[in-house]
Amino acid sequence: MSADQIASFMKMKLEQRSKNLREAFRKLDKSNTGFLSPDDFEETLRTFNLRLTRASLQAVIAKYDANGDGFVSYGEFCAVMTGAKPTAALKKAPAITPGGASAVAQAEENLRRVMYAATSSLTQAFLHINRNRNGFVMPQELAQIFKEHNLPLSDADLKAILKDYDTNKDGKINLYELVKALQTDVKRFEGHAARGQKRPRA
Repeated sequence: MSADQIASFMKMKLEQRSKNLREAFRKLDKSNTGFLSPDDFEETLRTFNLRLTRASLQAVIAKYDANGDGFVSYGEFCAVMTGAKPTAALKKAPAITPGGASAVAQAEENLRRVMYAATSSLTQAFLHINRNRNGFVMPQELAQIFKEHNLPLSDADLKAILKDYDTNKDGKINLYELVKALQTDVKRFEGHAARGQKRPRA
């Protein structure tokens, strides 16, 4: 099978087994990192009784990997699943560097990936972080989210993210500030059901 055929086969299987794009993405994200690694693809393909050489696996991933960093974000995954062309933002997205030095841009991108993979709306993303329901995301709550998803974040990076998101400079992040920070091209995929699947009633 060619890379195109394998990618089409995997898409068909995921559509058959998932109600929407988020569920399909979670099925692939075996390591719960918010992005898809070569290992995630390989393990999923094994469940479909497909074993590929490393070269063939990389060719399949390349079908999804718009920015060429070797990993697949939720936005990149959605573009392939819906048949949309990758946007300029996806092509220019910061490279994923698991285990590498933590930079503010990478930490922010990781936060977006985690939120889009784990929640169904930006309001839910806010509530997912704001555990004490006081209406604000505090520094310790933001740090806890990164910790829970095994994403490296230094104290300096955390302070930089808070400074960037906290537009009214009150030392905490409200819903408006978080929504503005998290909004990316993937918002257009919100609520998109996998082809052939009925959307759940509200």
